[in-house]
Amino acid sequence: MQLVTLEQWHERSYFSKADAVLVVSHHDLDYHRRFIDSNKLFLVPNFLDKRIRRKAPRQQRLLVMTANFTVYQNFEGLRWFVQEVWNKELAGRFRLQLVGRGSREALQKITGQAEWENIIALGRVDDVKQYIASAEGVVIPLLHGSGTRLKCLEAMALHTPIIATSRGVEGVLSHHFIVADTAEEFRSALLRFEGSPQRGDALRADFMKEYSAAVNRRRLEEAIHFARHVQ
Repeated sequence: MQLVTLEQWHERSYFSKADAVLVVSHHDLDYHRRFIDSNKLFLVPNFLDKRIRRKAPRQQRLLVMTANFTVYQNFEGLRWFVQEVWNKELAGRFRLQLVGRGSREALQKITGQAEWENIIALGRVDDVKQYIASAEGVVIPLLHGSGTRLKCLEAMALHTPIIATSRGVEGVLSHHFIVADTAEEFRSALLRFEGSPQRGDALRADFMKEYSAAVNRRRLEEAIHFARHVQ
């Protein structure tokens, strides 16, 4: 609570003195409008280079979860998914790869095993994007916390369908996510999931519309132009 109070004081004391303020989501935009002139606020979401392309073939019945699993909310999301969502029926239908820092240690801590029920942790890798590209779907079982949502944007850019909680795709504009917020809903969504090139293509289109570098370069230029002409 002390840290939150300090951050709120900092925002109100210094942000309003800026010529322009960049925010990365509509939620942030609404929040900062409480104490900053709306004319000075510019929405520039996190974005990626549109040249990200899939180089690996899709592997049937492969799901992937990418994260830094040493971060509390990512670990808790994985724990919930493994203990409450994943079961023998899902294990008989899919393979799940955990990709990212601390994934091996996290799975070991949750299950007591290095591999469990068709779940394998690969640890830190050089290029997480190719694991996303080769999967039929990305799972984002985030329960709380916030972040950049870059794993979501990477999957969109690579035409990979996303199955997530509402929090996992919070602030990202698309109607093509598969969203499930309870363990039962998440399990049912996965059991119905067949892989969908059309859904992946729709996510790529939404990525190009809102989260590509070309679109956000123009948004940044508008913010810079405004700041230069503030009297």
